[in-house]
Amino acid sequence: MTSRSCSTTTGCVARYLCTGLLLPWILGCPSSPTKPGFLTKQQAIRIVEANRAAISGGLKARGSARGSFRDPDGKVRSFDLIGKLLVAPPDHLRFTLESVFGGDELEVGMNTAKWWTVTQRPRSVYREGPRGYVDIVGVDIPISPVQLIESLGLNAFESSIAAPRVVDDHQQLIFFDGDRDGNVIIAKEYWIDRRPPNLIRRIQYRDTEGRVVFESRLDGYRELRPGGPQLPRVLEFSWPQGDAIMRLTVDRWEERDTISPTFRGFVSPYDRGAAFDVVDLMPERTARD
Repeated sequence: MTSRSCSTTTGCVARYLCTGLLLPWILGCPSSPTKPGFLTKQQAIRIVEANRAAISGGLKARGSARGSFRDPDGKVRSFDLIGKLLVAPPDHLRFTLESVFGGDELEVGMNTAKWWTVTQRPRSVYREGPRGYVDIVGVDIPISPVQLIESLGLNAFESSIAAPRVVDDHQQLIFFDGDRDGNVIIAKEYWIDRRPPNLIRRIQYRDTEGRVVFESRLDGYRELRPGGPQLPRVLEFSWPQGDAIMRLTVDRWEERDTISPTFRGFVSPYDRGAAFDVVDLMPERTARD
């Protein structure tokens, strides 16, 4: 018996070709992934700088901050807090972790003169230091204010000391420094996506022995405003040597003209007159100015 759908060989071939050619046209073919492109060092820097320069004011963000750290007794402790961020690029920052029941657990800040940290448990401790001093002091989650603002991809590049490196899907910018003995070391690495719009995906910081001490991974980029700069909504921070991690999921970034370098939030709480159980000031400062 002859099949109704295919009475002749020629008919079968015609129907096969018609189906094979028309179905993709009707249903749509899966798009091929964009191949990674090549960026020169200067091209990569210009793209990143242009995204940052498109921010016309200061930034405000709020979201959930979840993670864990290992305490001095070796116990792993988890946290689920509210993260609040104020930034006036490229060098003013205030980041706080707050309990869902109210009250700050941690504050990290920076302006052009200094950095500071505030911890509340078991006692309230305030520490500060001038820009350029070691800025990670006695915090279970060793957040560095300088590294934190850089880890958002909002700082200015010192392009003269960066070396380019192309790896698979990323264009790296490797920044060098010198140790106490005058040896050249890798200080930090920016990993830029080789696919448009060529956003920063990862930033790593290394110690003098080449170990990664801090890493940020940036994802979920969205436009701050239509046609404007893109900012990450998911920021994953890790401190491998301290066995600490934190995932900050931003609900929304807001651009505010009122958040400028003179904004009160960028003045340290000590300079605003707050009292603490322990105060650890920079070496040359022993009293309020």
